[in-house]
Amino acid sequence: MAGVGAGRQMAVQPVNLVLVTLALASAGCVTRNPGGPNKQTEVNARSVVQADVSQQVETKVSPLTVETLGDGRTKLTATRTHGAAEHTASVIVQGTGTTHGRAAGAKAWSGLGKASLDNGALDAAIACAKAGIEELGDDYKPPRVRDSTGMKLHAAAERIEAGAKSNGAEVMLDMLNSRIEMYLTKHSEVSGE
Repeated sequence: MAGVGAGRQMAVQPVNLVLVTLALASAGCVTRNPGGPNKQTEVNARSVVQADVSQQVETKVSPLTVETLGDGRTKLTATRTHGAAEHTASVIVQGTGTTHGRAAGAKAWSGLGKASLDNGALDAAIACAKAGIEELGDDYKPPRVRDSTGMKLHAAAERIEAGAKSNGAEVMLDMLNSRIEMYLTKHSEVSGE
């Protein structure tokens, strides 16, 4: 299978107002972050068009890898790249299909964001957290669960704008991880690896 969401695009607006466009599962499709406010990169399966190429940060969304485990389970693996850093994460699904590939993608963004934060690359950590939240989407909260992650993400954005990027990035990554855990709870047929 070629991947999940072929042709689907997401716009991720990091707090520094640089628009990063991620094209999911477009084999070899790379986006460029031109490094300035109000700059936009348009991505499709055939080309990358850039408004400015002076300060590029490569962000790559690799196609989802699907592995049948033979016991009625499927392993979905996603690799995400930001700059020179790359992270791979997997989820195990009872049955077949790639519907839950976004959980693997969000986990990969989370791992990449954590590594960026640990290395002091705060803008990269923020961009990865935003990308993970966007990729996971809104279908993560189990019924009857109070979700305060949106409020905490808003507070994190305010902290970042006030100059506390490290704290804001850490909170954003924590909220991404909380949402991933809620997703795994809601979709009991999916487990983290």
